[in-house]
Amino acid sequence: PRTLMFLGVAVFLCAVPLAVGMDALLIEVARSGATPKDLEDVFSLAIAVDGFTRAFGMMLLGMGMFRRGLLTDAQWLQAHRPHALAGLALLANIPNTIATIPATLGYFILLSWLDSVWSDSASVARLRSVGRMALTNYLTQTALGLLVFAAVGGANGRAQVLVFVVGV
Repeated sequence: PRTLMFLGVAVFLCAVPLAVGMDALLIEVARSGATPKDLEDVFSLAIAVDGFTRAFGMMLLGMGMFRRGLLTDAQWLQAHRPHALAGLALLANIPNTIATIPATLGYFILLSWLDSVWSDSASVARLRSVGRMALTNYLTQTALGLLVFAAVGGANGRAQVLVFVVGV
């Protein structure tokens, strides 16, 4: 269990330098005059690398904690309840909130730049269509969700929500 937990944290922490490296690669590919497909490929790889390192790291950590008996130990769970609350309320929320403006501006500037550089590209035309409909799609899906789930008495789990989202 100790090895699993150590490896989980180590793999998870690899996500930070890998994300920085993937971002640098994405910037370099963009500067080199790459096609939208090249950028899409690098961006997809960056998302996969980030998702793998964070998810796999957390899986290993969880397996180690489970094998050590921590997740079924009522005393341990009770003793660490304040850590859970602090982690959820403070540590998870504050960095996400602080990063909202720079991340949003980053995506906005990148997409606007792509639009100006590859204005005749079919990939950029598809992105423009999605952008024009984003607010409408969001509001429509929200309204439909409220109507459908109000009519059936709410969702009874993630499976129902997933079916609804795929249907919409």
